[in-house]
Amino acid sequence: VPLLVLDLPRVLLLAAPVLVYTLVNGMVEGRWDAERMELEKEIPTLLIRLSSLLKASPNMIETLDAVADGLDPQKPLAGWIKRLASALQSSGFQGLAEMQAEAQDISPALLLAVVEIGRMWETGGAGYSEALRLSAGNMADLMETRSQANAVAAGVWGTTRTIVLALGVTLGGVLLNPVSKPAFSTPLVQGALLACALWAAFGYWQIKDAVGAVTE
Repeated sequence: VPLLVLDLPRVLLLAAPVLVYTLVNGMVEGRWDAERMELEKEIPTLLIRLSSLLKASPNMIETLDAVADGLDPQKPLAGWIKRLASALQSSGFQGLAEMQAEAQDISPALLLAVVEIGRMWETGGAGYSEALRLSAGNMADLMETRSQANAVAAGVWGTTRTIVLALGVTLGGVLLNPVSKPAFSTPLVQGALLACALWAAFGYWQIKDAVGAVTE
């Protein structure tokens, strides 16, 4: 509709679905990545508190609930750990397997934490309590590394968005300018415009994959 109202080249209608999908996908995945990072930041704290409390009370399910109550309720990990405790209580090993599969889809760090918790729940013992404490230290180092990688990725995305925005504003100004607008009425120029729009979308996915490979 905006293309028709502004009387922009109709060829952009062909690229519009791809560009809109790319834009929406970037917004959704950006929000999801932020949620995942918020969750991961609390995992070392979770493991440290769990290790300490299990020394006093060996009941894993009650301890998980207690630790979850001490986490930030505004962040996603607290609710997820509550669900883990509920799954262990209601479904046992099947519940653990289901939560491990879900953790794998969310974050490798969360999966490692759930695997350690599962081992402790199955076997108990002071040795696994100490293993949780050591895992917390290793996880903290991992989170610091991931934080640095995410900071670099954020800088890359910031630069990319600035370039795309500048190009979009420039192209929009040219297309709306009465003097330059007639030049875009020829099939050759419109074909080149469509190719540029699709190439920009392709470039977005290439950068996305590269950044994802660094931050995983």
